[in-house]
Amino acid sequence: YDEWLGYYIQRCHCISVYYFVFQAAFRAIPMSYSEAAYMDGAGRYTVMFRVCIPLVKTIMATVFLIFFVQIWNDYNTSILYMPSHPSLAYGVFYVCIQAAPRAMDHITYKMAASMVLFIPTLTLFVCFHKRLMQNLSMGGLKE
Repeated sequence: YDEWLGYYIQRCHCISVYYFVFQAAFRAIPMSYSEAAYMDGAGRYTVMFRVCIPLVKTIMATVFLIFFVQIWNDYNTSILYMPSHPSLAYGVFYVCIQAAPRAMDHITYKMAASMVLFIPTLTLFVCFHKRLMQNLSMGGLKE
């Protein structure tokens, strides 16, 4: 309770719905790439890190962005488990809901609070938009 180590352990669940996304991405890679690398003398780890992972890096970046947005907008964890370390999302929640409910009746205040939470997500998207918008085809083989 109220410790960063516990918070990180709670957030490091790697097996979730994204497992199925990665499974589908790795199954979409043609076996010809792996077979060609094995024929050239590459081992299993070399094939994984030099052939397969570069082909799915766009999907990995997309999952990272989705996961970042999920963690960034989570104010419940700050309220329940980290009360002495509030997040920015909790601060916006506190201002909008608890501190001044009548002040937030104006749409301009709500939009300003939403933009405060949206700016880091927009910044990440602007930085990585080329990688996220790449063609997701696993092309390169001609049959």
